[in-house]
Amino acid sequence: MIPASSHSRTALAGAPPAAGPSAHPVADSPGRQVTNNGATPQAEPLDWLHFAGRSGEAGQAWAAEYRRHFPSVELSRRALALMHRHKIEEGHATLQEFARALEELRDIPRSMRSLMKRWYHGVAAYYFYCIEDFDEAQRSMCLADQAVVDAISESDFLLPLAIDCQEFCLHQARIARNRRRWTEMNRHLNQSRAMMLDQEPLCRTRTGSPIFFSTLGRFYSTLEPLSNPERESIQGLVDEGRRALLFDRFVRRLLKLPGFAIEYP
Repeated sequence: MIPASSHSRTALAGAPPAAGPSAHPVADSPGRQVTNNGATPQAEPLDWLHFAGRSGEAGQAWAAEYRRHFPSVELSRRALALMHRHKIEEGHATLQEFARALEELRDIPRSMRSLMKRWYHGVAAYYFYCIEDFDEAQRSMCLADQAVVDAISESDFLLPLAIDCQEFCLHQARIARNRRRWTEMNRHLNQSRAMMLDQEPLCRTRTGSPIFFSTLGRFYSTLEPLSNPERESIQGLVDEGRRALLFDRFVRRLLKLPGFAIEYP
C-alpha cells in the first residue's frame, strides 16, 4: 500500500476549519480560496457563511442562528485537529461528542442539521482513512456529499457549499490512489475535471436541478454590487482560468508519490 503523504492526510476530511467551515482545510483546493488554516472557530468574513448572510433576510437569519451553534461545530474542528496530530482515537472520541451534541440540538432548520451532518461525515471519513478502513472512508464521503445536497435543497443560499462535492470527488481519487486502483482514481479525477470545466454538475438537488460552477457564478451575481474583497474571495470559483490553475496544482500534488510519478494530462 502506498503510504499517504502528510499533505494528503491533512487534506482529506474537508471538515470545518472556520465558521463551522470554509469547508476544506487546504488553501489551494480547486475552486476554493481559503486563507485560514482552521485554527479558530470564528467565521472568516468572506466565507460561505458571509455570502449566505448577504443573500437576503432568510440567509441572514439562518447565519445568525448558525453562529449560535459554533460551540457544537467547534467539536468537529477539534476532532480533526487531534487526528492531524496523530491522536486518532482521541479525535474519534471528540467526533462522537460532536455527534451527541448534534442529537441534542432541537428545532434547528433541516438545512442546518444537514450541514452539521456534512461536517460529521467529513471528519469520520478522515478517521477511517487514517486507520486505513477505506471502504468506510468512501461510505462516509458519500454520506457527506448527500448531506451537502440535502442542505442546498432546503436552503438555496447555501449554494456555495456545492464546491464541496468536487472536493469529495478528489478525495475519492486520493483513496483510490492509496489502494493502487488506478482506473478508479482516474475516473474520479476525470469527473472532477469535468466539474471544473463546467461540463458536469457539482451535484444535483433532490428535485434533480443541476448545480454547476456557472450556477454559483449566477448566485454571486445576484449579490451585486460586490466589494473588492468579496470579488477576490470568489475569484477561484468564477474565473475559469484561475479555477483551472488551482485544479491542476491540486491534482499534480495528489499524484506525487514516493519513488515514481503518475502521468496525468
